[in-house]
Amino acid sequence: MGTDTRLPKQLCVAVVADNEPMRGVIIEMLRSFGLASFVVASNGIDALRKMAAHHPHVIVADCLMQPMSGVTMTQMIRRSEAKLNPHTPIVMITGHGEYDTVAMARDAGASEVLAKPITGNALLARIKASIEKPRPFVRGGDFYGPDRRRRNLGPFGAERRRLQPIIEYQPQSAERASHMR
Repeated sequence: MGTDTRLPKQLCVAVVADNEPMRGVIIEMLRSFGLASFVVASNGIDALRKMAAHHPHVIVADCLMQPMSGVTMTQMIRRSEAKLNPHTPIVMITGHGEYDTVAMARDAGASEVLAKPITGNALLARIKASIEKPRPFVRGGDFYGPDRRRRNLGPFGAERRRLQPIIEYQPQSAERASHMR
């Protein structure tokens, strides 16, 4: 990551988390990077209302909140159902780093996903990546958001399809596994 731990001072970041201590930790991390402008909200509904009036440059949101999750909020922003720029970078934070949760955030249109416990360096890296090297936005079916691929390898063609057949993993049932012992 290098030694550059500063972000542009004029950057306004929305911090959306239902856990008040977590919001405080994130804000203090962002202050340590030189930021002073924040939109703070406790859930997606509150965030959409506040962000419509203040238009943040970056959104840092918890994935799973009530009554509106960061996932639903992200989908609304990406589909232009909110009065916000659908290209606003969104860094989704989750306490559940399992593949399904990360994929859910990615498939909602999150620019970056960060699993808890978060560090200042990891948060800074995700924010910098989302603003300094944004991925192009793509539309596919009902998805609109950053291209899920980190590298542009050109158009996908038949010559680049998998050369090996796909092997589907099927967990063994307990009964079958006991016969193999």
